[in-house]
Amino acid sequence: PRAPDSHYARVNPLPATAVNLERGRTLYQQEAGPGSCASCHGVAGDGLGPAGRGLDPPPRNFTCTETMAGITDGQLYWVIENGSGEYHAPSSQGAQWVERPGRGTPPMAMRGYGGSLSSTETWQLVLYLRSLHGGNVTGQP
Repeated sequence: PRAPDSHYARVNPLPATAVNLERGRTLYQQEAGPGSCASCHGVAGDGLGPAGRGLDPPPRNFTCTETMAGITDGQLYWVIENGSGEYHAPSSQGAQWVERPGRGTPPMAMRGYGGSLSSTETWQLVLYLRSLHGGNVTGQP
């Protein structure tokens, strides 16, 4: 879902320094609460992580320049903080919702990490996600 207007237009306040990008990479690869970003989104950020196989909707591919160009910094921040997307079982099981404890109501495809990450850490993750597609790290045109 689209972030509320109060978040959608937000711009990452952190500079794309080597320190901030490295911290974002570390957060992405390591445990951030009950699971790492890489476990679903893949080490390369291509959406092909082992825990993401068979999820519907599938994890986002952060390496796709076209996709990432259409997502604001504020939207990325909001999704990391609050989670995103309704989850249902893979199509082979029919269109049914599956309980996923701790992921919100309706069941969320991606749980929110607002309780696990500080605001600075979330912005560092946004910087790192932007770096995965090789484009503009600031998310601004």
